[in-house]
Amino acid sequence: MSALNTLIHSLWLGRAYKDYRYFKDHFAESLQIQERRLMDCVQNNASTAFGKEHRFSSIDGIASFRRNIPIREYDEYVHWLERTLGGEERVLTQERILLFQPTGGTSSGSKLIPYTQSLKREFQKGIHAWVFDLYRRIPSMLRGRGYWSITPKVVEKDYTKDGIPIGFEEDTEYLGRTGKFLEKILVAPAEMNRIGNIDNLRYITLYFLLLARDLALISVWNPSFLTLLLDDLNRYSEGLLRDIHDGGLEPPVEEDLDFLKTSCRPSPGRAKALEAMLHLPAAERYARIWPELKLISCWKEGPSHHHAKALSRIFPGVIMQGKGLIATEGFMSFPLFEARGNVPAYTSHFLEFLAEGEESTKHVGELEEGQTYSVILTTGGGLYRYNLKDKIQVTGKYKGMPLITFLGRDKVSDMVGEKLEETHVQDVMQTTLERHGIEIEFLLVSPQIEEKGGHYVLFLESKNEMEKGLSDIISTEIEEGLRRNFHYRHARDLGQVLALRVFVIEKDGTQAYFRRCVEDGQNLGDVKHVVLDRRTGWADHFSGRFI
Repeated sequence: MSALNTLIHSLWLGRAYKDYRYFKDHFAESLQIQERRLMDCVQNNASTAFGKEHRFSSIDGIASFRRNIPIREYDEYVHWLERTLGGEERVLTQERILLFQPTGGTSSGSKLIPYTQSLKREFQKGIHAWVFDLYRRIPSMLRGRGYWSITPKVVEKDYTKDGIPIGFEEDTEYLGRTGKFLEKILVAPAEMNRIGNIDNLRYITLYFLLLARDLALISVWNPSFLTLLLDDLNRYSEGLLRDIHDGGLEPPVEEDLDFLKTSCRPSPGRAKALEAMLHLPAAERYARIWPELKLISCWKEGPSHHHAKALSRIFPGVIMQGKGLIATEGFMSFPLFEARGNVPAYTSHFLEFLAEGEESTKHVGELEEGQTYSVILTTGGGLYRYNLKDKIQVTGKYKGMPLITFLGRDKVSDMVGEKLEETHVQDVMQTTLERHGIEIEFLLVSPQIEEKGGHYVLFLESKNEMEKGLSDIISTEIEEGLRRNFHYRHARDLGQVLALRVFVIEKDGTQAYFRRCVEDGQNLGDVKHVVLDRRTGWADHFSGRFI
């Protein structure tokens, strides 16, 4: 089996090498490459409705592009997208739209992002450079297989009025024709995205993971997705061992899973070995279950910081690599081993960066160390100067290329004009709780709107016993930190916003968070844990008490 894995990996990396080499060899020419990327996009779409309205034919470089087109957010693109969804062609892009991919909004409705062949190729350029670097640094992974988190279907496949699909059929479609080929080195079959029940999805994911002694790579988005899976391993161990032994599938909830039968085989020897391993302490257990596991790829920055730290304790000998900045709209950055950080994907899309308080954007080569920026994106999918509302910070340089760290979504909670921003809230919470030695299992801040204003609630699950006196101290210090925001301080002084309250979660905070997100209509694989969530009523979803 390892020989087949190595062959498939080698064929894939052979295709990826060109994109990797081009990326590594042209750091000094990033501005010229970015301008060519932009001009190709502008010239190819000059005859579209958007291109005519914004005088694409008169654009001769970055400066005139910036003059002709304002920075916009999603809502300002809706009227163009509605025309496309209604069947009109050549609105935003000259190319045929292959599909519309829904985003996984955390506190607002889903957005539909148009995908073209050009946009898929832009994604692949970044993915190829990242993956080649990954396997080049850890060649032993060539012999193993990988688990890439699968997005389940929570609704039936949908189409626009003109018959354009809404949503990828399978996650591997991001990779184009290569994706089908690569399914042979994935431990979980692609058909799993047809599972309708979340508990069943977790159970069957564990089934295939436990079977995979040659598991070398785990790629998930939110690290808490993996920690929740491992919690379920304790709960479902008896049934999982039985199913692995017999080659059947009897998940927690009755569901027609005949489409998975061909992927199941009796493995009594593996079941017997696993039974002994599951009695070991966590630090030994997973190293024995997956002896070839070398790397876990997941979000490590921003709101995922604490979950990633918890995961690293469970897998002490495994490399934890951050994801970089990847969104439904585009592939903005990825980690390079030798850079020891994330570099901008300058060969993929046209990237601009806007510092707070400034009107003019900067390109990749102009970014200043220590400065914070919002990311502005132009892609072959038909989004031009699109404000992702993602904030990054420049933390260093590598061969002249900036190293960027994702800080969080540029989200604002605003009940009465207090304008609390997620990155600010996250910094205050993290600094305060670490100062008092609070080990965080789960953390969330949300508003509670009341008739004459409202207040914020800190939902906290920790490994420490939270006494009332310590809770009061923490609340006071958090309030002091939040009051550094002028608008929040003003609203507090006016009595429009009352003092923050603390709700201690007794157990399973992450599980409850995921459950509500799914109940609100999100795909499980798209759930992003945020520190500041504008939805109210969270106390009804957690087990615990106010103190």
